[in-house]
Amino acid sequence: INGCDYPAYQATTNTDKNGAPLQIAQQVQVAPTDVPPPTAPPQNDTIDLAGVPLFTNLDNQGVRAKVTDIFNRGKQNGLVKEDFSVIGEKTLTFAQVLGGQAVNFETVPDLQPIAQYFAAGFPIIGQRIDKCNNDSLQLYDCAAGLNAAVTFIDLGNAYRLTGQPPEQMRADLDNLLNQLEQRGIIPVLVTIPGPFNDPGVAQFNTVIARLAQDHQLPLLNLYKIGADNPALLNGDRLSTPPDPINAGDFSANGLQFGENNANVAILRMLKEIKEKVIDPNP
Repeated sequence: INGCDYPAYQATTNTDKNGAPLQIAQQVQVAPTDVPPPTAPPQNDTIDLAGVPLFTNLDNQGVRAKVTDIFNRGKQNGLVKEDFSVIGEKTLTFAQVLGGQAVNFETVPDLQPIAQYFAAGFPIIGQRIDKCNNDSLQLYDCAAGLNAAVTFIDLGNAYRLTGQPPEQMRADLDNLLNQLEQRGIIPVLVTIPGPFNDPGVAQFNTVIARLAQDHQLPLLNLYKIGADNPALLNGDRLSTPPDPINAGDFSANGLQFGENNANVAILRMLKEIKEKVIDPNP
C-alpha cells in the first residue's frame, strides 16, 4: 500500500450455520499505488554568459588540479609547453598580431612576458588551421599533430551557422575533449562572441560553458566582451580596428575595439595556465 507491494488484509462478511454475521480476515494482494514524484519547479537551462567571467581563474582548485593532471600527461608525451594552437574556426586569427614587435602593452605590461613565452604560436594560428582543413584532418588529429601543450577550441559558429543542433555539438565536443585530455593537451573552450542576446547563440554558448564545467576545463568567454559593451561587436564578430596599425594596441584608444579586448583575454588565459600550471615556480 502507498507504493509498496506488500500483502494486505481485507475483512469479508459471511454467515454462520444459524445465519448470524461472521467476520473473517482474508489475505489479499493489493497492487502498489503509483505515487508521482514531486514536481520540480521549471528551470531555465540557458546560462547567461554575460555573468560568466571573461576567462577562467585557475585559483579554482578543481579546474587547476584537472589542468595540472592533463599537463603532466602531456609532458610525458613530449608536448611543447611554450606552444599553443587554435582548432576549429578562424575567429582567433586576429591574435596573430601578438607574435609581432608592434604590440603596445601600455595598459597591460604584465602580459608582455606571456606574449614572449608563447611567441612561436601566435604568427601561425591561421596557417595551422588552414593546414588542418586542407589536409581534411579530424580535430583531434589536428591538435595532436601540432604537439602544443594548449589548444583553444573555437567551434560554436561552425555548428550554429551550418544548422547543426546544439546536441550534436555537445556530443562531438565531449568526445574531442576526452581525446585531448588523454593525449595531455590542455583544452580551452571558446564561446561565440555574438550577436548579443541572440537565443541561438545562447543555446550554443550554454553547451560550451556546461562542457567546461563538466570537464573542469578553462573557458575563454568572448561573449562577455560584447555583453559588457555592445559597441565592441560587429554583428556576430568582434569589432576590428580600421587601421592595421591599431591591431595589438592595448592603449585606452586601442581597447575601443573588440579584437584588442579579446587579445588581452587570450593573454590573460595563457597567463593563468603558464603561471599556475606550466611554470608555477619559475
